Amino acid sequence: MAPHPSLWFNSLGMLQPSEVEQTEPVSSRPQPKLNPPSAVTSLPWRQMFSCQWVEFLVKRRSSDWASGWDQQKWSWWSYRASLHVLTGYGSDPLGTAELYAFLLGAGNDVSTVSTCLSNLCTLGWSFATTPAHRRLSNVWLRLYHAYHRGRHSWFDLRYWQPQSLEDLPLEYIRRWFRISD
Repeated sequence: MAPHPSLWFNSLGMLQPSEVEQTEPVSSRPQPKLNPPSAVTSLPWRQMFSCQWVEFLVKRRSSDWASGWDQQKWSWWSYRASLHVLTGYGSDPLGTAELYAFLLGAGNDVSTVSTCLSNLCTLGWSFATTPAHRRLSNVWLRLYHAYHRGRHSWFDLRYWQPQSLEDLPLEYIRRWFRISD
């Protein structure tokens, strides 16, 4: 899924114009208005916080992540976002519920269980308008798979330090923690 209608990630993880726009001259093409913080743009491409990180932030569509946040809030948000990037789950309510189901399956503490349950309540409210078969079959099946994916991984939240893994490729980190796709 492309982060912007006029952009896509090529096999090297670089943002490229779509094929439709490649027929137009470069000067006449509309330029995307991406404003990632300097902490993201200064990181080298093809590493953990590179194309996946920028793609996650663009999908998030937060306008205030570059301005007005103090360092503590930014570090907490980047810590949580790094878990989403590592596991591949989105930042929507279902993706967050999948992340907590993964953490629960990975054998983390009781606070993860309580957070997972509160997130499931939020998820129930957000899916209240969808058909019952989608709520029951799709959502619970995805949570079940996320839980078992966490059970088979070697991931431990107590020792997760994303800042020390910035120089490693995402595929290597996923193999290290045995997080399957």
